Amino acid sequence: MKHAPTRHGCCKYFSCRTTPPAGCLSLAIVVCVAFLCMPRSCNAGIQLHGLFGDLMMLQRDVSVPVKGTAAGSTSVQVEFAGQKRTVEVDSNGSWQLVIGPLKATTDPAGYEMRVRASNGDTLVLKRIVVGDVWVCSGDTGMAFPVLKTKQATKTTESANYPNIRFFSVWGAAQAQPTSQCGGVWTQCNPGTVEAFSAVGYTFGRRVYEKTHIPIGLIRNAWDNTRISAWTPVVTEDIEDIQARQAQDERATPKADSFEAASVNDGHDSPQHRPAALYNGLIAPLTGFPVKGVLWYQGVADLANSHSYQFSLVVLITGWRNAWAAPRLPFGIVEMYPPQHNTRIGTTGVTDEESRKAIRNAQRNVQQMLPDVGLVRVTGLTRDTAVANYEIIGDRLADWALADVYHTELSDPQPAGKSVTASPDFH
Repeated sequence: MKHAPTRHGCCKYFSCRTTPPAGCLSLAIVVCVAFLCMPRSCNAGIQLHGLFGDLMMLQRDVSVPVKGTAAGSTSVQVEFAGQKRTVEVDSNGSWQLVIGPLKATTDPAGYEMRVRASNGDTLVLKRIVVGDVWVCSGDTGMAFPVLKTKQATKTTESANYPNIRFFSVWGAAQAQPTSQCGGVWTQCNPGTVEAFSAVGYTFGRRVYEKTHIPIGLIRNAWDNTRISAWTPVVTEDIEDIQARQAQDERATPKADSFEAASVNDGHDSPQHRPAALYNGLIAPLTGFPVKGVLWYQGVADLANSHSYQFSLVVLITGWRNAWAAPRLPFGIVEMYPPQHNTRIGTTGVTDEESRKAIRNAQRNVQQMLPDVGLVRVTGLTRDTAVANYEIIGDRLADWALADVYHTELSDPQPAGKSVTASPDFH
């Protein structure tokens, strides 16, 4: 199995409209934590969806589904936060019920969730909190861990936030959508933050410090992957998408279909195939409500920059449809400007032309769709990774605080200074 790591003008650096853990030691720590955090049960008769476990975060202010299997039982009862729900088990042994809506918690001790089957099996999950859950997805930029940043020591030493929770999705590219995924929830502390996304953590920390709402961060990123791999196979709404592009005077050349937007440029490994990462890593999450999405991706699509606008609209529309949330907030990190002007592969297109096309595509999509934020990279360069990731996280947080949380900011984040180049940055 391959491990794989959503316009107020208060800040000039953004605008919007109303990897697996690094290093063997870190991986060993995560595996140990996963073992220690396994749900307590009398036996293995009850199984919950892979997102459920000790220390998990549930989305506030909405109804939340709880689902799983219960072999040998006719009904299941769930108790949580003073609520009690019972549901019949179907002929396949599966069950699903709904709890909530729930208010945000303040005590990191949270609640217990007790699941009882009619045959006596019992499962108890500990220290569950309620707050806002954000999906952190994309490629290298989102996967880059705190451990590899220049400020790693300072960042990890101060990372004591029991009400910030991490979940790194473990999964694989799939030919068809799957409903299950692996992973483990952890509390934010110096031992867990180092393997997590630097952008995601910095975002969550700033939002939590400003709002005091518990924040759950689901990291779902894979190095050097194309947008087509993260996009569901969409048959509906294509004509509507093309019509919106046709009305946009700045639209880049349109693709005639999702397949046309996913030109095969020689990347034939499973994670590069259309919809493969959506099927294996995103589809399992879509049954559970989230606050929004952070999207940081683009370099692997330089050769397909002419169709990036179409692909990005299809991705956002497809994810919103899958979550049944037509205005699910999306925070997008803008493509960095070029540092050189070499040609890309055999396309004859230069790096400068491709990056400009993707930047224009991102800006057009931000204007075309509601509740899409575009985080500017003003003052930053693509070769300053180890310093810029945290700045990007702060700017994403400023967008969310202004346009999702409607919070007035007295200290919008400044541009970063140029630092020593890093070959890891994209």
